[in-house]
Amino acid sequence: MFLKFLNKLILIFIILTSCNNEREKTSVIFSNYLFETFSIKLPEDSAFFVLIPAGSCAGCYQYLIKIIEHLYFKHKENFWIIVDKSSYDYSTFKTLSPEIKVLIDNKNHLSRLNLNIQNTTLIKTFQQKIIDKRLLLPDE
Repeated sequence: MFLKFLNKLILIFIILTSCNNEREKTSVIFSNYLFETFSIKLPEDSAFFVLIPAGSCAGCYQYLIKIIEHLYFKHKENFWIIVDKSSYDYSTFKTLSPEIKVLIDNKNHLSRLNLNIQNTTLIKTFQQKIIDKRLLLPDE
């Protein structure tokens, strides 16, 4: 009985630490990408990044605009939109606010990063680490 409990405890520990390791690796990959591509360091404060890789859901545009409006006006200082060169007509994001920070990945590295993103994704960071990553789709 005690051995079963101990085995479950060990399994839970392994699962939790592997998730933490994966998040740590993802944070390092993303941080390196930002610095190498745009010379930006992840801020210590909360920050939001909307990632729009090539081939993202074209039908999600109106939903994406609503999400960006909601987040941007709450977190102006630490809010960026990163688009692959071939993704969208990114100038329309500037119509929301001329100050909105839109970064254009001219070499389309975003789509090739090992971040497991195939569609428009929101990344939230805190203390230079990713704390949340989610797809931005209308049914989410």
